Amino acid sequence: MSLYSSVLIISLKNKLKQVEKTLLSMATNNTEILLLGIAQDGGMAQIRCQCKNCSSVHNGTLSQQYTVSLAIIDRNTNQVWLIDCSPDFRAQYTMLQNHFGLNNTFKLEGIFLTHLHMG
Repeated sequence: MSLYSSVLIISLKNKLKQVEKTLLSMATNNTEILLLGIAQDGGMAQIRCQCKNCSSVHNGTLSQQYTVSLAIIDRNTNQVWLIDCSPDFRAQYTMLQNHFGLNNTFKLEGIFLTHLHMG
């Protein structure tokens, strides 16, 4: 193993310890979970799909569903961590801004990717 690889591994381990410490402290504080999407990787409605659900989105009887993503929010510090980032990130970020309100800011601390969300 090279010196660079060793330094990188140590750096990542230290960062993970910091994240773990932060998340553990959040468990006892004012923490929120905000669901930003529930659909599979391509969102809903799917392109060219004519199934009952996608057709309902197309004709306006069912609202659009964003690709699955979850925000963990520490209300004491307004820090936010996302679980998964999808092609719907722009709309989901706007949802976060709306959740905090116009006069309240938040800091996106990190994004945990579980797998690729490309539809």
